[in-house]
Amino acid sequence: MRVTIENNINVEEIYYSCSLEEKKALVEMLKVDGVWKELTLNNLNFMGEEWNEILDKLSKARLKLTIEEEEIIKKIANKY
Repeated sequence: MRVTIENNINVEEIYYSCSLEEKKALVEMLKVDGVWKELTLNNLNFMGEEWNEILDKLSKARLKLTIEEEEIIKKIANKY
């Protein structure tokens, strides 16, 4: 005999019903499966792309910047 069961599981509902310890366990499972690393790398890549877009915009707008704005950018860059 074969039985088919369909169940619509709302992931958000399950997640928000979890305790902090259960959420930590979930993160550990994701790390073991390699999913956590992949998600982290994708996030870093996105942030890198966004950062490059910001720098590109600043570069193109350089002549429109005020002296004060240029000085702020120089101070930030020289800090590192």
